[in-house]
Formats: sequence, structure tokens, C-alpha cells
Amino acid sequence: MADCTVLRDPHLNVSASPADGEVARVLDIVTNEAPVDRLETLQRLLEELAACPEVSQLESRTLDLIGHSDERRLLHLGRSVLDLRQAAVRQVFQQIADDGLLRALRITELRLLGCETAMSSEAQTAIRTLTEILGIRVLGTSKLVYAAYFGDKGLKPRYAGMLVDAGKLQPALGERAAWPQDPLPLPAPPFDLERIQSWSIDELPRVAVPRIRRAVSGPGAEDVAPLADLIEQGDGRVMPHLLAQPRCEVLVVSGGDRVRRIEVLLDFELIRIRLADSADSAVYRVRDPRALEEWIGGAGSP
Repeated sequence: MADCTVLRDPHLNVSASPADGEVARVLDIVTNEAPVDRLETLQRLLEELAACPEVSQLESRTLDLIGHSDERRLLHLGRSVLDLRQAAVRQVFQQIADDGLLRALRITELRLLGCETAMSSEAQTAIRTLTEILGIRVLGTSKLVYAAYFGDKGLKPRYAGMLVDAGKLQPALGERAAWPQDPLPLPAPPFDLERIQSWSIDELPRVAVPRIRRAVSGPGAEDVAPLADLIEQGDGRVMPHLLAQPRCEVLVVSGGDRVRRIEVLLDFELIRIRLADSADSAVYRVRDPRALEEWIGGAGSP
């Protein structure tokens, strides 16, 4: 049975489960949320919450889905992706609407809280289709979203201005992956392979994305100089817990059994590293995403 206490705040925060390190750290900030591992679990959660005795006393609220967005800017909720072009996804939301679950819970807005979830044609299709199916206001984000945007009750009210609904969507032709201005993230040190935290190959955590190996020394070493050239080395920001799904991970082997991990985010537009001398991660803009894609495609897997 669902925990009815999640209804005590004006935002019903629902998070992706299992939460990876970045989402989990955002959830360390948000104190009142419900995890779901797929859309069907979301539907069941709403059904159980609608049976809570507190429902009759509820005021209007938002349903906030918190998770990573991918290279298409589509939100991931556990094993489900909010791609409304897929019949199975539409069917779940249609059933939620038909059962009147949002009306019962006084939910008047659905907010998709990941990076730039209103900034692609696929993401905008999702917003428009959800608006049509659910009959409520559906909003996506126009900016990169990270930990600074959240407080104990979820998204801080001051950042609601980055949310756009179906009536305000603009063609996603401008600059994406722009640094947030409020607050402006702290500058990261210039990109340097030696600044990246190193790992023993035997201690690498499991990841759900492809891993690509590149060597910088030893037999069969490859030239990684192009990698540094493709990155805006002086334009990095410290952005803890950015809600962007890694596209792949590059393992840079620098000798012995030590490697450095570089996460490639969105549509090869950003990279993320863990700094060797800090617990924080740094994010850098990629100068030429298509060239980075080609460079990675020329490497083999570990």
C-alpha cells in the first residue's frame, strides 16, 4: 500500500527507481517522494493514493516526475521512457485519465523534471500528447536541471519559470545544454585528463550504458589528443547531480590497471567527470558533438 504521507505537500514527487547515483543524491534533498520503477507502477501508486482517507481534504497539487532525460530529451522513469509515440506508453496514461485518478488526487499539473524535457521535437510531442490525454497542464523544462534546483519539498518555487507548457513551446532550434544562470554553477577547472579521478579496473561500478575503452600509453595505445580538442576545455561547470542520462562512458586507460571515466551526456553535447581532488562532478560542453560521436564510434568496447 502506498504511503499516504506523500500527499502532505503541494507537489506529489515521484522518482525513478532504482535511482542511480545522480538521482539518488537529488532524492537525498527531497524528503517526501515515492519511487516507481515503470509507468505501470506509477499507475498503481496513483490508484492506491486515491484510496487514502486524506484525499477528501486535498488542495490542488502537481504531479512531479523526477528522473534523467536522454539524448532525445525524453524523461526516464525507471525502466520506462516517456515516449508518447509508443502505443504502450499512451495506453498507461489513457487508463490513468479514464479512471479519473488525477481528478481524485486534485492534480492539476504534470511536471517532467529532467534536463531540457521541452527542448526537442520528441519531447514536445510528449508534452502535447500528454496534455491531450490527461486534460491537464503538462510542463517540461527549458534548462539543464541539477541538485541546486531542489529543496526538501521538491522543485524550488523560484525555478518554476523554466517550465513551459504546450501553449508556450518554441521550436527547439536554439542553443540547448546552455548553462543555467540562476544560480550560475561554479566554474570547473580547465579540462585535463590528469584531473579526473582514477579507478582500478577491478573496482569499476556496473553501469547500464556502453563502455568504450581508449588507451593513452602502452602497447596499442591510441591518440586521445582529439578528445581534448573536441571539448570546451575552459568552459566547465561544477554541476552536482545533473539529471541527464549518460549516453555512454569512455574509459581512458593511462597505464597499469587504472582508468579514468568520462560520461558522455545527451546527444554527445556534454561530458561529465569526477574530479580527483573533489567529491563533485564537473560538466564540460562539447565543441563538436558529431566529431565526438565519430571519435567514440572508432573505439572498441573493453
